Amino acid sequence: MALAIVPAWAACSPAIAQVGQAATFDIPAMPLVAAIGRLSALTGISVGGILRVPSGVRSRAVRGPMSVAAALDQMLEGTGLRAVRLDARTYRIVAARRPVLEGAIRRRTPVAPVPPPSGDIVVVAAKLPGAISRRNGNVEVVSLDEPVGLVDQRGSASDLTAQLPSLSATRLGRGRDKLFLRGIADSSFVGPSQATLGQYLGEARVNYNGPDPGLLLYDIDRLELLKGPQGALYGAGTLGGVLRIEPRRADPSVSGGFVDAAISATAQGTMGHAIAAAVNMPVVEGAGVRLLGYRRLEGGYIDNLGRGLRDVNRTTVEGGRAQLHLDT
Repeated sequence: MALAIVPAWAACSPAIAQVGQAATFDIPAMPLVAAIGRLSALTGISVGGILRVPSGVRSRAVRGPMSVAAALDQMLEGTGLRAVRLDARTYRIVAARRPVLEGAIRRRTPVAPVPPPSGDIVVVAAKLPGAISRRNGNVEVVSLDEPVGLVDQRGSASDLTAQLPSLSATRLGRGRDKLFLRGIADSSFVGPSQATLGQYLGEARVNYNGPDPGLLLYDIDRLELLKGPQGALYGAGTLGGVLRIEPRRADPSVSGGFVDAAISATAQGTMGHAIAAAVNMPVVEGAGVRLLGYRRLEGGYIDNLGRGLRDVNRTTVEGGRAQLHLDT
């Protein structure tokens, strides 16, 4: 498609004095702009308009006795354009309307949902679960097949910056870190403005204008990172994107669990440890619960000599989670 600007033509000494009178025309087929110019010169009418028309469009030949309006309509036939009369000697060229068949009823044919291909990653952070290969936009998924403990250095979401290059953290300490995505940041300190990265645990948001809550990634199925503004799905506070932590769901059909423990040593500091346990069990038919509890001590190494305190930067993180599943 090419943008064609049709100027207005007006003849100073028209060959046909009255536009409404019939005249004999002999205008062969030619480029549309040239044909309209010739008709304007013969009749003294003004024709104009700014249109998007196909490049190289040609007019139909106009031959025989007819009125100016009929000649203009015949010239534009088949071009996808039509002439609108503004006054006795002025016409505007506009796009032709598509004919609508009388009594025709347009119905939308329901489209059956296409199941995702087997083995593909299904993204649930987009509200409607769908295969990642069918989603528009940039999405990163980190699967956590094994329980996350102390030794793998992935205690919380802020510890995943090495695996997710677009994710960055302020590194101010547990409970004070702020996460940023794609370099979109406001400040490293907590203030009245909303966060630029929305963090969710399942369907529940866990930050607003505060820092990363530092949830330890025990019993987590995967993390989904939606890059770019997500205001249409999640509202304000998602200018950089959304980080969704998807926990393992309660399953009423199986029984199982795990226990994870680790210890650590800090040079000239306190010993550290981490322990976590989770259990999944059916209650009755169609109902099950999943329980998780954890505690983690990160050994400190800074001494406050003035107050006589040792290892003042040690950190303790405790948490738990309970889920109930009911088949409906």
